[in-house]
Formats: sequence, C-alpha cells, structure tokens
Amino acid sequence: MAARYFSLFCPASSSEDSRELRVRFSDVPAHSIACHFHDTGGVALENVDVALDLGVRIFDSAAGGLGGCPYAPGAAGNLRTGLLVQHLTDRGFDLGLDLDRLAVAEDFARQLQTSANAIYR
Repeated sequence: MAARYFSLFCPASSSEDSRELRVRFSDVPAHSIACHFHDTGGVALENVDVALDLGVRIFDSAAGGLGGCPYAPGAAGNLRTGLLVQHLTDRGFDLGLDLDRLAVAEDFARQLQTSANAIYR
C-alpha cells in the first residue's frame, strides 16, 4: 500500500522514526524517503545512521536546532544542521558546505531564539 500511495501522491515523504522505515516503507525506493528527526534522547544521529544504511539520502535539519513539537511541550528541538553536517562529513559524505559560515548561521539562529524567548516570557 505504501508503494501505491507514494506513486500517486509523494515525490518524497518524511519519517520521524527510523524504526518505521524498515516496516512502513519497505516497498518504497529509498531515494523517495526524507527523514526528519528530533534529537529526543540524543538519538537523532543514530536514527540518521539507520536511515543511511537503508539508502536514505534526504534529511531535514534546523539551523541551531530551532523548533520542536507543538504537540509535546518541552520536547527536544529539531536535529541541528551543524551536527548533521559534521556527522555526514565524518562518515565520508562530501557536502560542499562552508562549515565556518554554517556555524555563524547557527549562532545567529540561536541568538534570535534567545531574544524571542526573552521578549515573550
């Protein structure tokens, strides 16, 4: 059923839980799957590794780890882009990114979040 759904509606689909990938998307080509992981329990990179091993190559991330889940107050934020990029680089992927500029962007994003939190408290 997943393969039929994908063929009709989804050029790419996102999953938050890498354990689901083997079961729910076993009939779907890995290049059609995108993963979105929150760093709950510090396991986002483990989930990335599972997805990579399954052939997934599209991952969501957020500068500075901004965001979270509106349905789970206090939940860990999204996987930080810098953390994901460093992990993929360590695994041998050449992403062609300027890591220094990425660090500046992530610092800026964190400053925005800190400022916003101070205003709305």
